[in-house]
Amino acid sequence: MKNFMFVFVFLALSVRGFSAQNNPKPNSDAAPTPTATVPHPLVPQDPYLTALENIKSPIPSVRLSAIQTLAQNHNPASIAPLTQALSDKDPAVCASAIHALGLLRVKADAPQIAQLLASSQSSQVRQNAAVALAYLADPAAIPTLISAISDSHESVRFAAIKTLGSLHATAAVPALIHTLKSPNANIRQTAAAALGQIQSQEASAALAALTKDPDINVREAAVIALGSTGGKLAIAPLLKALKDKNFSVSLNAARSLSKLGNFQGKNIALKALKQKDPFLRQEAVTILGMAGGKKALKALQKLSKQEKDPATISLIGFAEAQIKGRLGIKPSPSRKK
Repeated sequence: MKNFMFVFVFLALSVRGFSAQNNPKPNSDAAPTPTATVPHPLVPQDPYLTALENIKSPIPSVRLSAIQTLAQNHNPASIAPLTQALSDKDPAVCASAIHALGLLRVKADAPQIAQLLASSQSSQVRQNAAVALAYLADPAAIPTLISAISDSHESVRFAAIKTLGSLHATAAVPALIHTLKSPNANIRQTAAAALGQIQSQEASAALAALTKDPDINVREAAVIALGSTGGKLAIAPLLKALKDKNFSVSLNAARSLSKLGNFQGKNIALKALKQKDPFLRQEAVTILGMAGGKKALKALQKLSKQEKDPATISLIGFAEAQIKGRLGIKPSPSRKK
């Protein structure tokens, strides 16, 4: 038994000594044991600064992404690198730079962008150039845009015509009139809309002929444009267009006539008040507001009781005020809540 107790005490002391060797007490005189440092999270780099670097990348897709970032930043410092990108050999990068400079309204780059419209081999570059020139509104670019009406690519022709319309380029009227004869319905429609924006009476006869076009959208664009070009030449074709098989065309003819002071399309407007399309109802309300009369007022008051579209309701209130003003009817007193 004594031998057993001796062995037990020996083993306990041995274990305690082993533990002390593996877990020594800290010594105040000893150098502190270095601890592992937790690395700080990486500070995210400014996307704008990254884009300024990436626009110089040899990889086109990286340059393209950088241009898109710079365009969204609206920082004046972005203009210089974006202007340099107009000389990029990659068409997608160059086209993106054109788009960005257009959105940023960098008018100083209009001459270079017009030159790209005239000379680039890429239809994407030419198309973006034609669109950007609408934002830059440089009259000096009009001759180049007129030339682009004959571009080999439809998208470029389409963009050039739209830009000429937005610029109210009267110099483009003869070329646009010629374009009304294009076999492409989309181009005819766009040219008619552009002539309406320019508001040149010189185009009235050509637009009148277009009211008989086989394409519905072209006829609609023509009757809308005739309401803007004005003149006596517009009345007769618009009156005929009131009988168009397409209701939208006839309703737009009624509106164009009302803009010219002719309200023979009033009955069509009254019918349009029952249309399911809220846009058609809004057109009708506008026409009736201009046409006036007790019958129109009564129809609008009836519609106001059942109309649910907020935009249409607002137009009804305005149209009613117009008619009451002409009829000498005092506005109804506002209801107290």
